[in-house]
Amino acid sequence: MDEPIRLAATGFAEYVTANPTTRDNKLRAFKYKHKGEGAGRSGYYGFALRTIVRYHRAGRDEAVLEAARQELLAALPNAKDRLARTKIQRNISALEAYGRLYGRRRFKVLTNHRITHRQGDVTVTAQPDLWVSEDDVEVLIKVGVTRKKSVETDMLLHLIRKAAVQHGYRVRARNVVY
Repeated sequence: MDEPIRLAATGFAEYVTANPTTRDNKLRAFKYKHKGEGAGRSGYYGFALRTIVRYHRAGRDEAVLEAARQELLAALPNAKDRLARTKIQRNISALEAYGRLYGRRRFKVLTNHRITHRQGDVTVTAQPDLWVSEDDVEVLIKVGVTRKKSVETDMLLHLIRKAAVQHGYRVRARNVVY
């Protein structure tokens, strides 16, 4: 019996929007998932996400975001290689973007739920990075996503919403954001 197909929404969106000649490369990371692709993706913005949670729990204290930004800037010269440097820079960018886009919002950080969207034999894991509420309205946020590939971004957000709805959460499409 074949194993059901299981992949992350990010990987699915990358696959669907990829050039036909590179599609197989997009799935390789998920076929050989013991090599750590999922773990690498999920922890990439870990520092920024922990900081954002602390920021909201501290009553939206901007000093929390700035201290984290300074800590990352101080770590930049000591990065062991180009990949580590890029990760630090992207976490800085994620913190700055979050502060700019959502810094004034009165979010209450909620428990993040493990949700999936199932279609036949295919299961797509569709995790938002932050599950928050504001005035009893739930908002799901994906951190570090850019609009460079808008079709990919739209597909990722759509899959997250479909997964939330499939699990019984009432989330409007406009409240699944990056």
